[in-house]
Amino acid sequence: MRRVEKDGVVVSDLQRYNRFQSRILTHFCKVSDNLSTTEWVGMTMSGEFVSVKYNFLLLSIGGGECEYDALGDSRVVATNSNAQMMSSEDVVSFFDWEIDEEQVY
Repeated sequence: MRRVEKDGVVVSDLQRYNRFQSRILTHFCKVSDNLSTTEWVGMTMSGEFVSVKYNFLLLSIGGGECEYDALGDSRVVATNSNAQMMSSEDVVSFFDWEIDEEQVY
């Protein structure tokens, strides 16, 4: 198994990472942010909802037909060895998503 690491974030579930990697998103926005947890939601061009959560060095992602399904599908995909919070742009870069910069907020 190959090791995937980008800026200190190490993939722990390669199959899940590959499932969500290199998508085209219509938008990606932060919905929650506090000292230890940040959550985002987005939508792919094909209409799939994506939910991302960064909590205590763990990055989780899920997808589904609606936001509720995406939250229920959420599983840990990577760990961050740098112990730094991730920004919206960091998540987009990590998954190699294609998205208009103005649609990331």
